[in-house]
Amino acid sequence: GISEALKHALAQSRSMTEAIVKPLHDDLHKALRDPAYLEMVCRECIDHKVPTLTNYQDSDFNEMVPQYGHAIAHAIEHLSFHTRGVSPLLHGEAVAIGMAVTAEVGKILGVCDQATVDDHYKYISQAGLPVFVPNGLP
Repeated sequence: GISEALKHALAQSRSMTEAIVKPLHDDLHKALRDPAYLEMVCRECIDHKVPTLTNYQDSDFNEMVPQYGHAIAHAIEHLSFHTRGVSPLLHGEAVAIGMAVTAEVGKILGVCDQATVDDHYKYISQAGLPVFVPNGLP
């Protein structure tokens, strides 16, 4: 989905990020029903993902991009389905939150700056996706 495409964009290409997010921010429902937009997203994802599959086992980069945000996302997604009073999250929603949290962790570890964290919140939010862990999760 869009969250998985945005994952590759945030990790690999600002121009891809902006190409995905701007139409969603302008008119979310129109973009998601526009075959030309959806084709562009698919083509951009293929163009950016295929190189990560080449010599997959030889590079940390090739492992990290496909998994970006997922460690946190899987925990949040699972808890959202098993916590009373919390609406279950779709996988892409959990991945979006996981990317925002991962950016925060990256800043703490010194591998990215505050501008990168801010960009995550901006682009993920503009794409119509959540960025915060839902209230009520343990």
